[in-house]
Amino acid sequence: MIGELILSSYTYNQGRIAINEAFSGSVSFNTLSAETIYSGSTELSTLFETLTTKPFQTLTYGATTYWGYDLGNNAKVTLSGDTTLEVTGVTDGCYGTIMIKQDGTGSRLLTLGTGTHKIVNGGGGSITLTSNADAEDILSFVYISTTFYWNIGYNYS
Repeated sequence: MIGELILSSYTYNQGRIAINEAFSGSVSFNTLSAETIYSGSTELSTLFETLTTKPFQTLTYGATTYWGYDLGNNAKVTLSGDTTLEVTGVTDGCYGTIMIKQDGTGSRLLTLGTGTHKIVNGGGGSITLTSNADAEDILSFVYISTTFYWNIGYNYS
């Protein structure tokens, strides 16, 4: 099974799923695609996309850099100064990946924003990025209850 979608109600007819009202069950995606999921006459490809990988969204650097999780769980940003990263729209069970790139100057700092943050290997809630010019670090998180748990890959080259 590739994925599972819990529906309140559905019917399956000629390769299409229609969502109804009084059923509690699940649907396997091993033979389905976004084109086969409908609610009445409305295609639910948007719902299907939330269950699949989305491309990296490019975040706009600022003194505070905002990552709207509702726009995707993958992001990237090039830092041209120090920033605070605010991840918005997360709920229990969310996970994501962000590539942080230093600009041509390097030595930019990243502070994690609102929430409780725990960093792999005793990071004490703060992240030290690779400081080299044009360095790329990849940060991944899982959000459990009210806490971000971060893993970091340093200095991809």
